[in-house]
Parts: sequence; structure tokens; C-alpha cells
Amino acid sequence: MNRCKGARVRWCAGVLVLLVLLVPGARVRAQAANPVTIDQLVGDALQRSPVILAAQARMDASTGEALQAGLRANPELMTSRRDEWGGMNAQTTLGVRVPLELGRRDARVAVGDKEVDRAAASVDEARRAVAASVRLAAIRALTADRMIAINADLVKSRRDWRDVLSARVAAGLSAPVDRDAAEVDLRLADAELTRARAAAAARWAELKAAAGLDPGTPLALAGTLESLVRDIRRTPPAGAEIDAPEARPDVREADAAIAAAAARERLARRDGRLDLSLDATYMRTTAGFPQLGFSATGAHEPILNRMNEVMFGATVMLPWRNRNQGAIAAAAAERRAAASDRDERLLAARAEIVAARARDLEAGHALDIWADGVLDLAARNLSVARQSYEIGRVTRFEVLAEERRYLDLQAAYVAALTEGYEARVVLTQSLGGSR
Repeated sequence: MNRCKGARVRWCAGVLVLLVLLVPGARVRAQAANPVTIDQLVGDALQRSPVILAAQARMDASTGEALQAGLRANPELMTSRRDEWGGMNAQTTLGVRVPLELGRRDARVAVGDKEVDRAAASVDEARRAVAASVRLAAIRALTADRMIAINADLVKSRRDWRDVLSARVAAGLSAPVDRDAAEVDLRLADAELTRARAAAAARWAELKAAAGLDPGTPLALAGTLESLVRDIRRTPPAGAEIDAPEARPDVREADAAIAAAAARERLARRDGRLDLSLDATYMRTTAGFPQLGFSATGAHEPILNRMNEVMFGATVMLPWRNRNQGAIAAAAAERRAAASDRDERLLAARAEIVAARARDLEAGHALDIWADGVLDLAARNLSVARQSYEIGRVTRFEVLAEERRYLDLQAAYVAALTEGYEARVVLTQSLGGSR
């Protein structure tokens, strides 16, 4: 019985392995992702980001509405038939009405065109935001990985230190409390490493979401923190050649909103004026009596007459009680609100540019400080402190203090690299760049 169960388990395991090897999706998940550059990731995100796709769909909708606004009103066809009950009289009418829409079509077209401009600026704004969010998420993911490496080195260092102290305790050169304290420090480092791994997992999930990728998609980034910071700070930020807040997509979108609101106000005023429709009617009437009369030759014939009539006319809409006053007032208020919103966006854009320039300048100064080999000096100090402890010249607490200082310096160095990259990305975004 047990042998049958074992065979069944081995058979199921073999089938599972075969499925993993044959199913393409399983093979893709099992394989490591090929590293991609941040520029490639941004380019792919600009093609598949749901935010950009939604903005492009809204632009397509605005284009369709603009097309509809330019179409002329359809003519109206009217027909009727009247017959006398029990008699010979009958009438057939066929008419057509053509609305002229005096001045209304041009106003509608203007509204549609301005809405298309607004939607186009909205697409540019979405591209700017997505590009910046992907770059920031990417550098934060790499920073999180670097923190894992730093904490892993700390765990290895403290484990080696614990082993050294254990050997010294066994040899009678150190007190057991030193070994126990080193064990506590090692477990604390293990806990920090676990926290760093959790933070990195969250950062990578945020990056995949920003890039429009499924959370289960394999992803690896090419380059190191140092190389990425060096590359992005080597060239001036995109948009620096313009350096005009008015050229930013969000400000241009506000300008288009003002123009659209003004066009809607003109349309509301047009709708409140008189309008004219042209009418044309053809009518055929048959009239007669049941008695018989005499023809010109004296023969009997029905008393019957057929008449064909053509009428032309016009229908005038008189703006007497309803002059569209409410719609005009609402459109004017929307225009004023759009103007105020544009002023607010322009002020915010100017403030963002000033703040981003200051942040980018100070981030560059911080990187210059770290370029003097501070980390190498701190590593040598830590090595000297450990060697001094082995010969009894310093205490364990001094070694731990030097170790913490070195760890803090590494974290500060990574923070400076991250800030240098983020500051340049934020400056590029504030200037309106999307690359």
C-alpha cells in the first residue's frame, strides 16, 4: 500500500516537472529576467502605462466630439395624408426643413478644437508624470537592493566578529559577556537584513506598478547606483533648453481649458440668439363630388379636380423668454475658474522649478563631498580598530562604535547617490521634460 502511494507521488511530481518545462509561462517565470536599462523601462512604460492609455483614449474621444461638432444638422422630412371619410376629397403633403444653425456650427467647432488641444496637453502631462515616477521608483528599488547588500555585509562582519570572540573566550583571552554581546549584535543585524529585504520587495512592486507591469513579471535593472547617477548628472536635464513654466504640459493644459471655456461661452451666446430654418412643401389635393357632370363633348364624367401646390417658407426661433441666460452665466463662471486654475498652476510650476534647482545644486555638492574617498577612509579606520582590539589597545565598545559609524556612512553615501539621481529627475520633471 505504501509502495503504491509512493509511486503515485513520484508520478505526480514527474507530471508537475513536465508541465513546468513545457508551459511557456512557467518557463518564463522560472528564468531570470534579462537586465534592462531605466531608459528602456521608461520607454516601455510610456507605451503600456494605463494612465497614458487612458489619456490617449480621452484624446480620441475629444477628437470624435470635435468631428461631430463640425457636422451640419440633418434636414427633416415631413409627410402626411388626409382622406375624407366616405367622400372623394384627399390630400398628400411632402415637406422638408433645413435648419441653418446661424453661427452655431462655427462655435461648436471651436469648442471641439479647444477640447482636443486640452486632451493633447493632458497626454503630455501623463507622459511626464509616468516617466518621472518610473525613474524615481527604479532608483529607489536599486537603493533598497544596495541596503540589502550593506546589511548582508554587516551580518557577515558581525558573524565573523562573534566567531573571533568565541575563539578568544575559549582561549581565555576574553570574557564570555563579550561573546554574548556579539551574538546579540549579530541577531540585531539579521533582523535589519530581514527588514531591508521586505522594504526592497515593496520597492520592486512599486516599480512594476509604475511601469505598467504585472507584479509577477521578472524584472532586473542594468547598471549600478554610481553609474546611473554619473550618467544622469553628466547631461543637462531635459527641458532646460526651454526653461519656461508656460511650456509645461500642465500649464498648457490649463491654457487649453481657458480657451475651451471661452469657446463654450461663445457657443452659449450663439444659442441664445435667433435661428432660422428653411421649409419647402409640396401638396397634392384631390377634391370632387359624387354627382356626375358633363364633359366638353357632353359625356358624363365625375366632378373631380386635382391641384398641385408648392410652398416655400421659413421658421424663425425668437429668443424672447429664453435667451440662454443661465448657460451664458455658467460658461462665464467656468472661464473665470479656468483662468484662476491656470494662475495657480503657473505659480506652482515656478515654485517647483526654483525648489528643484536648489535641490539639484545641493545634491551635486553632496556628491562632491563623497567623491573624496570618505568610505575608504572609514573602512581603514574600522580595520585598524579591529586589529587594535585583538592586541588589547581598544575596547569592544570602541570597535562597535567604529562599526556603527561605518554603517551610517554607507547608508548616508547611498542616500546621497539616491538624492543626486532623484533631484535631477525632479528638476527634469519640473522643467516639463518627460525622458
